[in-house]
Amino acid sequence: MKLKNLIAQVLLVLSTPGLAWAQGESTTPPAMDGMEAPPPGKAPVEVGSRSAAGNEPSGHHAMTHPFLSHMGLPDGPGEASVRLTGIQRGMKDSSGTDLAFHVEAGIMDRLGLHLRNDSITGAGMRSRDGEMEDHGTEIMLMYALLQDPEATRGLSVFAETAAPTVRHDGPSVRYGGGVGGRFILATRVQWDGIVHVSPANGSVEVGYESALVVRATGRVFGVVETRGEISKGAPTNYLLLAAKVGLGESGAAVGAGIQFPTTSARTYDRQAMFQLDWGF
Repeated sequence: MKLKNLIAQVLLVLSTPGLAWAQGESTTPPAMDGMEAPPPGKAPVEVGSRSAAGNEPSGHHAMTHPFLSHMGLPDGPGEASVRLTGIQRGMKDSSGTDLAFHVEAGIMDRLGLHLRNDSITGAGMRSRDGEMEDHGTEIMLMYALLQDPEATRGLSVFAETAAPTVRHDGPSVRYGGGVGGRFILATRVQWDGIVHVSPANGSVEVGYESALVVRATGRVFGVVETRGEISKGAPTNYLLLAAKVGLGESGAAVGAGIQFPTTSARTYDRQAMFQLDWGF
């Protein structure tokens, strides 16, 4: 019996290193030459503007920008984007080719800057009564009062001024302010909207913009926008229908659309547009 016990103890001692190595294989892979083995446990999950998989944008980065409308929340610090749009504008008796731009940049946490001009040359912007219609270059500072960590929903306030870029009779500089908002549902549907108020010709003018972006499939998006103004004169409203296609993971996109009035008061009959949109 003593000999059997001795043999069993020797076999147990010899088998212990093998069992330990096998357990190590099941928990931590061996280190490669010149590399440190990763610690046991789950791999770290990337957070921020990317999804947990680490290869797809998340939050508001997963959606494309509206076409012409303002976003309802500012960009984050260090983020910026540019929308450059070519426009073919037409009326019953005239037409003109124009350019528009929209620059957005995050200045600091919750604070962003917008620069926008929907008619750089003013071509075709003379209304039926002969008055030149030009709201100039808008400069807006927007602050997010409420927003979630990925800026997919929230409320903002802003102040803006507009300096004319086309010579015409009217106020040289306009001032105003308002509120904005955003709501994104599961990277499928995005809504941005603003309402602004500004004094104009001894009265108060109320303007609004609303943009609905819907992911059709993959990186293809449909865009529906409406904008208008309510003042002591006849109200105006315009409807824009467009499609945008995302290019890669950088946030760049191209798009095309058409905008037309839905009210009798108007400055043009139609606008056909092509847009380049990119972020950096």
